[in-house]
Amino acid sequence: MPDQATLQSHANVYGFLARLWIAELDAETIEQLRDGELRDAYVELGGIIPEHASVEEAVDELAIEFCGCFLGPKGHLPPHQSVVSHSRFQGDCMETLQKFIEIIGTPEGTLFKEQKMQDHAGIQLALMQRICGAGANCGPDDIAPIKELRTQFADTHLKWLISYCEVAIKKTNSSFYRGLFAVTAQFLTSELGQ
Repeated sequence: MPDQATLQSHANVYGFLARLWIAELDAETIEQLRDGELRDAYVELGGIIPEHASVEEAVDELAIEFCGCFLGPKGHLPPHQSVVSHSRFQGDCMETLQKFIEIIGTPEGTLFKEQKMQDHAGIQLALMQRICGAGANCGPDDIAPIKELRTQFADTHLKWLISYCEVAIKKTNSSFYRGLFAVTAQFLTSELGQ
C-alpha cells in the first residue's frame, strides 16, 4: 500500500483525469495544462498539450473532439463500463457500483452531479480519487480497510478502462484525446499493477 503522501498524489491524478474525462475542456483547464509543473508531468506521461493560437480556439476545437470521442457520431466509444463490459447501458456492473457508492459517497462538484450514468469513466476515476484521498487522511488503524476497498474497486470498476483506452487510442483522430487515453492507460497500468 502506498504511503499517505503517495495516496494524496494519486488522489490528485485521479481527480485531474476524472475532470478531463467528464466534460469538455474549459479555458481554465487548458491554461493549467499549458503551464509549469502540470504541463511537464502530463507530457511525461504521454499527454498532448493543446497548442492552438488562442485558448478560445482550443476550447472550440476540443469541444468538437470531445463530442467525437464520447458523445458523437456513429462509431464513437461511450466511456461507460456497462457498454464496454456488457454491451448495454446500465448493465451488470451497476449493482456493485451502487454498493461502492454507498460506502464512498458520490463525487463532489457540478460536473459530476450533471453526469447521470454513474458507470462513466470520469465518475469512476473520481470515486477512486475519494478512496485515495480517504487513505491519505486516515489514521493507521483505518488504512487496512481502505486498502481493501481500493483494491476491490480497482479490480471491479477500473481495470476495464485500460483496454478501453487502448482501443480508443486507435479510433480517435484527436491528438489531445489520444494523449488523454495514453496517460490514463499508463497511469492505471502502473497504479493497478497490470
